[in-house]
Amino acid sequence: MQMLPELQKQFFAGIFDRETAIIDALLPSETLTAKERLGIYHGSIFGLYTTALSEIYPVCKRLLGEKFFDALCDRYIPLHRSSSPNLQDYGKAFAAFLENFEPVDDIAYLPDVARLEWAWHHAFHAADQQPLDNDQLAQLTEDEISQIVFQLPPGATLLQSAYPIDQIWQNNQTDIKEPPEVELKLGDHRLLIWRHGYEMRIDSLDQVQWRFLAAIQQAKTLFDISNTQPELNLSEILPEAMGKGWLTDFTLRSSEDNSNEHS
Repeated sequence: MQMLPELQKQFFAGIFDRETAIIDALLPSETLTAKERLGIYHGSIFGLYTTALSEIYPVCKRLLGEKFFDALCDRYIPLHRSSSPNLQDYGKAFAAFLENFEPVDDIAYLPDVARLEWAWHHAFHAADQQPLDNDQLAQLTEDEISQIVFQLPPGATLLQSAYPIDQIWQNNQTDIKEPPEVELKLGDHRLLIWRHGYEMRIDSLDQVQWRFLAAIQQAKTLFDISNTQPELNLSEILPEAMGKGWLTDFTLRSSEDNSNEHS
């Protein structure tokens, strides 16, 4: 006789693959076979996950159509089971899955649209942004200022794509009945997806803004940025980033941290 933990493990596996050995351990009812009884749980779990994916990726769903999207979810879910009790954490691997899912190969921009939607979802559920403490900044010495490590807003994502995914995303919102066509001219589209208070934002960045924020994301000090990218004019880009709310907090890198980093 199998022990309960092993039966539970097989039952869980059977929800995602109804051809597993757990069928032999289940009893039929008067009206349902063992496989049909397991199918009830299968349908419930898959329905729950499909609903979660639909809410996180509504633009992908609209681009593909409801039936195709649901069928795609049936392929995704068995390969990517939730590892968190919070359904808000489910679906992070969806963009990577789309990249390797042959039936959508002709929609080359779809994985990046999915990345944008996940970034939006991630920022929406991130911790509230704390305003930058300008008074504390004003009290720092020149040496301390050079060792500042700024932080991006909680949940912010830098996203780069060859496609105008922000326009594709915007044109496929639910309030737009007939989405206008977007010219899919290949380019260099750089975005910051973040939340400013209660306002969700998708900011288009130029190369200077992108390179500066990428360095901030990598926890570079102002001294590091100035030394490694002298072409960036910090006297211009820093006030701009602060004014737009892209920088929300900071710490000071100690000299010991610097020596460890460069050793």
